[in-house]
Amino acid sequence: MASKSDIDVAIDKVLTDFTILTLKTEQRTILDCLIDKKDCMAILPAGFGKSLPYQMLVSVRRELEKETYQTMLERVAVGEQDEETAFRKWFRHIGKLRSMFPKACLLALSATCTNSMRKSVMRELHMQEDSTTIISKSTNQQNIKFCVQKVDNTVDMSMCIVYGAPSSVIDLIQEVGRIGRNGDESVALLLFNRYHLQQMEANIKRIYKTKTCFRLSIMEDFLTKTELAMVHSGTHNCCDICEKECKCGQCKKVKIEQFFYDIDEDNEKTSSSSSDTELYYYGDDSEVPTVLFDEY
Repeated sequence: MASKSDIDVAIDKVLTDFTILTLKTEQRTILDCLIDKKDCMAILPAGFGKSLPYQMLVSVRRELEKETYQTMLERVAVGEQDEETAFRKWFRHIGKLRSMFPKACLLALSATCTNSMRKSVMRELHMQEDSTTIISKSTNQQNIKFCVQKVDNTVDMSMCIVYGAPSSVIDLIQEVGRIGRNGDESVALLLFNRYHLQQMEANIKRIYKTKTCFRLSIMEDFLTKTELAMVHSGTHNCCDICEKECKCGQCKKVKIEQFFYDIDEDNEKTSSSSSDTELYYYGDDSEVPTVLFDEY
């Protein structure tokens, strides 16, 4: 077995290849478990970088064992949506592989996992409490204030945020239709990431990827060609694409709209030389638990 100093040297070499300065404590613990062939379950927030250790593993082992490593390693990686029913239905079959690969170590990763779900997953995957390293970062973020109020659905609102992929154009219209009922100018923010885009139905993806006008793209399913020709587009209060072409001189954004616009601007200016998941995660955010099964 390689010494700790040899492992440190190998990890530093691989981190240089990944253009990352150092591992977080939890990332290093995960990697150490994989190297030592020990079971590990890590429950860490989305975007933490929990996928990095096993993506580094092959390179680290190659540094440690050189030519012999490729013939000694077999891996099976499986991902599933973070829903307890689906997780139990499919991931429980992973546990059966342990009888086929008795020397294997297993890594289970999740961004959100309740105490009962953690016990269920460990039971289904045949992970023993006394021999499994459990890494968990509290989901209790003291800097977040929770505000819950019961309101009348008839309250006049001027803004809504639609996060993720609507199941249909009809659902999108219904969600957006909850605002602006009093006739005041309103804003609907449609937020998504790459993972959402991959899961969208074709008619929804067409809207989110349009390069002309979001309003016209949405209304294509509801208006005739004559009605579409009468849609008042090309101004700042039509959509953010049209806003770029608006010449009225009175264009302005509401605060929440400006907030996300500033974030987008900052992201474009930020270099990608950190250890964030964005650098090396093959999917996106990460509400996707992953199981890594290694046989040496």
